[in-house]
Amino acid sequence: MSRAFIEIKGEVSPKLNNILLFRIEKLIEKGIAEVDIAIESGGGSSEAGIEAYTFFKSYNDSKNISINTINLFTCASSAVMYFLGGKVKTSIQGGNLLIHEGVSCLQGNYKQRELQERLLMLENINNKYISILENNNIEITKEQYYQGISLSDRRLSEMGVIDKISDKIDTI
Repeated sequence: MSRAFIEIKGEVSPKLNNILLFRIEKLIEKGIAEVDIAIESGGGSSEAGIEAYTFFKSYNDSKNISINTINLFTCASSAVMYFLGGKVKTSIQGGNLLIHEGVSCLQGNYKQRELQERLLMLENINNKYISILENNNIEITKEQYYQGISLSDRRLSEMGVIDKISDKIDTI
């Protein structure tokens, strides 16, 4: 079985999703059957995280490729969605996921309607995040989600979220 490795370090963004999608499509064309995506990220765009989760799951369900994910140390915020999209989820020993509610940065002047629309969008993002977390056996309360919580590799293993813990990358 042919296999490829992609490493992600940095901000989750629509641009990163486009690059990943392009690379994965090229790997499929080359007959690659399995891709390991190693992630270390502080997060970024909430929408991009959900989009990546959705297309990783879609690829794992319908394409001739398995997308596995590896937490290199910390997957925070929207990067958690990348990690959870993997078919096989591995964490480096000592790794963790930092989970918290979606946030939005605003600059400039806004009318009430515009702020209400942004608030509704954030509410939808938070509902999607909570649903994805629940679908992946992450057992936290809504209060913990809204306050923020860090889950260790051991706790994630106990929950059945991750498939394996590795002490070094070359054993994955």
